[in-house]
Amino acid sequence: MPLYRYFLNCSRWYRVALIVLFMVYLLTWLWSIYFSTVQKEQGFNMQLPVLAKSDSPDYTRLAESLLSKHAFLASDSSPESFRTPGYPAFVAMFKKATGSFFGVTLLQILLAFSITLMIREIATHSFSVLTGEIASAVFLGNPFVLLMSLVLLSDMLFTFLFILSWFLIQKYFMQSGYKIVWIASLIAGLAIYVRPMGLFALPIFLAPLLIANVSVKRKLYASIIMILVTGMLLLPWMARNKSQAGSFTFTSLKSYNLVSYNLPIFLSLEKGTSIEEEANNIIANTKLDGALWRNAAYSKQLGDYATSIILSNPISYARFHIISSLPFFFASPITNVVEAWYDNVLRKAPPLPPPAIFLLSKGDIKGFFAILVSNLWYTSAKFLSLVILLAACYGIWINRGKTIGWAFAFVVIYLGLLAGPVANIRYRLPVEPMILVLATEGLLHYGLKNSRKITQIPIMPSR
Repeated sequence: MPLYRYFLNCSRWYRVALIVLFMVYLLTWLWSIYFSTVQKEQGFNMQLPVLAKSDSPDYTRLAESLLSKHAFLASDSSPESFRTPGYPAFVAMFKKATGSFFGVTLLQILLAFSITLMIREIATHSFSVLTGEIASAVFLGNPFVLLMSLVLLSDMLFTFLFILSWFLIQKYFMQSGYKIVWIASLIAGLAIYVRPMGLFALPIFLAPLLIANVSVKRKLYASIIMILVTGMLLLPWMARNKSQAGSFTFTSLKSYNLVSYNLPIFLSLEKGTSIEEEANNIIANTKLDGALWRNAAYSKQLGDYATSIILSNPISYARFHIISSLPFFFASPITNVVEAWYDNVLRKAPPLPPPAIFLLSKGDIKGFFAILVSNLWYTSAKFLSLVILLAACYGIWINRGKTIGWAFAFVVIYLGLLAGPVANIRYRLPVEPMILVLATEGLLHYGLKNSRKITQIPIMPSR
């Protein structure tokens, strides 16, 4: 269907919302170009669309390495084995095609709108047109989605690929059979190259296959195809890392996150020491300097060390991991956009409290609530996230007879627990559409139920 005819089939308010939001995105994109020149004149070390205090500088450097040296090199000119080439190659390709990094961010804006339309289609297929239009419009109006469209981070591309694979399977699997599974598997493999975290999140790509309205045999065959195809796609990069970094692994992400973040925090809470002290203990015990932790050559050694610590305290670590996953479920786009604004525009320390979740992890309930009470704007933003989450839970309940509601819940919970202590709104972005669809269903049903109650109230006759 031509795009203009598709829009004519949408509700009028939805068409107006998309047009207004497109103007907002376009004007903000133009502002980011202008402000980049201001940053350069004022001597900023990094200018938009590179985002300070994030992975953005790494992606930019790797894209430049691909363009200038035709090699994927770390900052010390050794082979890069922590990052994977998907997003840097995407940035390099479109920078070369457009002559600017802002050409990449313009494309990411188009990806955001494509995600929006796919959300509408997915929700319309399983729930209703109204649910699809409200949820997708709210997604596009999310200030964090706007931010991720305007900076060089992999989140928008990964989210697009994940939602695309779900959309294709839902819409075409029953009619096209295994052909569409092959295509979705290629997309899943590409998504893992974009964000290697996806290697551990393969179940979220399998979910739409497992709830498809086909026989168990077809579901099984389709799942096997996706697992095998995706695995085969990863082998070339694993072989490259074996050849250049000495380790047959796809990425050192897992071991790096464990020893650089998870374990120092966990051990400091257990022992009452500082995070820095525990990080130094890990360096001493592994005899590996922190600068080497990203190198895949040492990922097995670091992984084995981290595993030994976790297995010596399995219950304590499981409790820490689960509690530390809570920020994923209560992530607020407002607080993250405020932080980016202060770091990159105002160049001031953002007015954010210290992470309260770690106080909760060590049982300091009083300290946890003290932080929440003393930062009411921050707590209000988190409360809004709680309302959306509760609405999503209600949406699951009223649609408990539909497998897609439970599938949405599964991918949200799975990704949240997978993220663990590193959980934040960037990890949540790929499943934000699922949360919004369920929340919209819950709020619409609640509003309809209460409106019916109001209309049923007897009106006393006037005298």
